[in-house]
Amino acid sequence: QLLYFWSLYCDPCRREYPAVAALGSRYRDRGLETFSVNVDSARLLPRVRRFAETQPTLPCLLDDPEAQGGPLAGALGVRVTPTVVLLGPGGTVLYAQSGTGDLAGAEDKLRELFGADR
Repeated sequence: QLLYFWSLYCDPCRREYPAVAALGSRYRDRGLETFSVNVDSARLLPRVRRFAETQPTLPCLLDDPEAQGGPLAGALGVRVTPTVVLLGPGGTVLYAQSGTGDLAGAEDKLRELFGADR
């Protein structure tokens, strides 16, 4: 699974969102599941949903907004957005990168796992 942790107030997160969706779709037929994970508070939920609806190719999960940082973000050590995490069998972290920039590292890891992109 590829998890993309993001926040509504993070401009780079919103800009990178389509690129993450495209990356996930390139490997979908090889078994990769891709999700965005929003870490905003519950009061932003309506705005988060409106934004996520504009990006239908990347399903949006809501990390528990009542918990500090959310349980999923906390369990994976995510402290900043955006962060990309690749999980293997049993939830093993295979790759993680925080901050903006290109997604080359994540794509390199996906090529290693699934073979070259078609």
